Amino acid sequence: MHRYIKSGIFLAVICLLAVTASAQFPAQPAPKTGSVIEIIHADTLIMNEKDSISVTRFIGNAIFKQGTTLFNCDSAVKK
Repeated sequence: MHRYIKSGIFLAVICLLAVTASAQFPAQPAPKTGSVIEIIHADTLIMNEKDSISVTRFIGNAIFKQGTTLFNCDSAVKK
């Protein structure tokens, strides 16, 4: 019984040291992506301007790209 207690304490100390040692490495930062959104495709593009407010509507299979992420939707509106 005494040997199992020593083994358990030894194992706990090893696990604790392993966790503390791995916490010393900084996390990798996420890749920086710009805030620019590219317009890849839209079936219809409608631009309206009223009272100095410009609204652009992308209708039908709209596809946009920001960094390495693609966005697909039926329609989108940009104000």
